[in-house]
Amino acid sequence: MRISLLPLVISLIACGEGKAQLDYSSADTGSTDGGDGTDGTDGTDGTDGTDGTDGTDGTDGTDGTDGTDGTDGTDGTDGTPDPVPDQTQFTGFRNFAVDASGDEWDCAGEEIPEEGVPVEDADILAEVEDACRDCELFYAVYPEADEACGGWVTLAQPSYRGVIFGTDTAEVYFIYDTGRGWDAALLTDSADYDGWSISGSYESELGWGSVLYVDFTMEFPESTP
Repeated sequence: MRISLLPLVISLIACGEGKAQLDYSSADTGSTDGGDGTDGTDGTDGTDGTDGTDGTDGTDGTDGTDGTDGTDGTDGTDGTPDPVPDQTQFTGFRNFAVDASGDEWDCAGEEIPEEGVPVEDADILAEVEDACRDCELFYAVYPEADEACGGWVTLAQPSYRGVIFGTDTAEVYFIYDTGRGWDAALLTDSADYDGWSISGSYESELGWGSVLYVDFTMEFPESTP
């Protein structure tokens, strides 16, 4: 805001001149002229008043500092850790179908539930580890039946399986005793894997022109502390 002061002028009124005049009278013996009176001193002119000083302009107010943006709140967590799968064991199934050389022997499909547990026998574990050296985990697999598709398929109790885990796929191996040592046969190298389950399919020759088709799923339980 600008403040303005009107000039203040002080005027002094000048004093007027004054003049004295003397009268005279004649004497018998002579006369003396009276002296002229002294002129009055002129009055001193009044001093002009000093102009008033302009008021100082007001200082503009400082702009307010912008408020600091609030920090985003940290996402809250309930303190519960994310669940983790226990991949040392699984439950699942195999679905068996047979395309036999004779139509009367075909098997449209039979699903057999099963479970896989860690290999506990130390000697067998050593054999399966040697047979599939790249496999990361090994399972003893127990199906709920001894056969499928009317006897076309005999199910061992247990059979042994090894797995190599990838990012989103897995390799699954059938590990077995040949009678002259242990060997590993690749069932599939492209099974779907999402951390919690493996699912895939494979096929094999049964002989006499018949083909076995197998779909399987392995589901891992949640790990417990």
